[in-house]
Amino acid sequence: MIRLITSVFAFISGSTILAIAAGFIVGTITQPYAVLSLYLGFVIALRALLSTKEMNFEFKINELSIWSKLTFLCLSLYCFRTFLWLIFKFGDDVRVLSPNNLGDMALHINFIEHIAKSPPFWLDNTYFVGDKIRYPLGIDLFNSLFVMNGVDLFKSLKWVGLICSMLAGFMLYVWGGTFTLAGFLFNGGLAGFKFFDGLVFYDYQKDLAWKSLPLAVLVTQRAMLYSLPVGLLLLSSWRQRYALSQNLISENKNNLTLPLWLEILFFSSMPIFHFHTFIFLSLLLGWFFVISSKIRTHFIKLFMFSLPIAIFFVLLLTNNFKASSIIHFKFGWMQEKENFFFFWLNNFGIFLPLVFILVGKLFYSRKEKSFKKPIAPSEIIVIPGFILLILFFNLMLAPWEWDNVKVILWAYILLLPYIWSEVVSKLNKIQISAICFVMFFSGFICLFGGFPEPNGYRLYQYSTVSELNTVLREKNINIRDRFASFPTFNHPLLLIGRKVVIGYPGWLWTHGYKSQIKEEKLKKLMMGDENWLGYVKDLEVKYIFWGDMENREYKDSKKPWESQFTLIASGPWGKIFEARQ
Repeated sequence: MIRLITSVFAFISGSTILAIAAGFIVGTITQPYAVLSLYLGFVIALRALLSTKEMNFEFKINELSIWSKLTFLCLSLYCFRTFLWLIFKFGDDVRVLSPNNLGDMALHINFIEHIAKSPPFWLDNTYFVGDKIRYPLGIDLFNSLFVMNGVDLFKSLKWVGLICSMLAGFMLYVWGGTFTLAGFLFNGGLAGFKFFDGLVFYDYQKDLAWKSLPLAVLVTQRAMLYSLPVGLLLLSSWRQRYALSQNLISENKNNLTLPLWLEILFFSSMPIFHFHTFIFLSLLLGWFFVISSKIRTHFIKLFMFSLPIAIFFVLLLTNNFKASSIIHFKFGWMQEKENFFFFWLNNFGIFLPLVFILVGKLFYSRKEKSFKKPIAPSEIIVIPGFILLILFFNLMLAPWEWDNVKVILWAYILLLPYIWSEVVSKLNKIQISAICFVMFFSGFICLFGGFPEPNGYRLYQYSTVSELNTVLREKNINIRDRFASFPTFNHPLLLIGRKVVIGYPGWLWTHGYKSQIKEEKLKKLMMGDENWLGYVKDLEVKYIFWGDMENREYKDSKKPWESQFTLIASGPWGKIFEARQ
């Protein structure tokens, strides 16, 4: 199983990197290059399968405990329910199952549809005029390779999501057993105990900072479908390399060490899939380099061979480091003015007290033995896990502090296996049951109460978007051209992969874009301000779109373009004016 997982993600990573390389060499990704990228990615996957013959992880279903089987059942129910109904048609509506996923799904559809139409490389930002894309869209680019080859977009999204989420769950089990898998599925604090007020399944954590990770991260942040399992593959490999180098475990046990070339492939490609995970893994790689004197040569090789590709992607996503910094200190994460004890206990429950017990126990144990002895496998993970947990409770990596969940969850996952092995498992059965109940009950209730509407939430009207897509294709409107339209997450233009002046302002803010000036110019243009023609040129507008959203939001507009520009298309969806007299 572990070899199959490695091969699947080698296929995803290899195909994506090769497609990006083709895009830069040729100037775009067309259907033949998409086929070639997938074919060569499959060759890389076969090579991964052959070169990991020594990797193994014993997994016998009939030997699992009843609690392990129930946890895997919950994982399966969550994954199948979430991803088979990730996006679906309901009459003429296209809907998503999760209310958390409306804005994110629209963004991912835009990226996939845009890439599938073969725009010039590197991609212009479809959400913000005058900029290149600075979003790690690796998993969306991978999906677009299938869409270019005739695979239905919805099926592509569903099956990539389902397969990757199931494999991510298995890697959580590989990393830390049932306790760690349950810790991810059922993370939470005390909010879910409100269930006993009315016995209603509901996502009681949705308004907290530490939300349900499966609902608020895995289903919305598609990059985590790749970065979570691949990050755990790398961590498992690094941990075992260290343990073997110190003769702390037998070589006859599970072998999780990856060949060097696969570590290079996974680590170097991580920035284009998930930047937060790359930052976290880089910090851990530095820690392993410093602490692992016997295998330091391995980490030097990994770093040196990964560096060129990783730096290339970092430069790409930061616009050659010209993007303004969004890193800042904010002590206490999202505590704001809440009571200290209430905030942390309500969000994290007994997790944080158990972390401090774990750290104290390991420190006391080392003090009794000797500080000069080699660091144990547990300590080599717990020490950086604890430090990074505290660090990212205070150092924000984005304007929206909640985004730090993307790195906090890694510190959380690092510590869970050792909370079990060093603290919880040492107790008697009654104490273990009590701790597991307090840790996981809230998250369990919130996870299965997180889909309050069985018929989902409306994202857009299928016939309107489909007809608009057909019209633009028949009119041969170039994918390079940009539209002026009302900025919102589910505008029909965005859902067919087109470029607009301003996409969704909320998303732009969370990613550090300073869009206020351009938003104001766009509004003046759409209202028919006396300098509207100047704004058309300034905002690189080739077409003005006027539909129901624009009629509603700019109802007092003078619409001077109706007499000065050419009406090139109209329908139930609206009108398109070309910016020429």
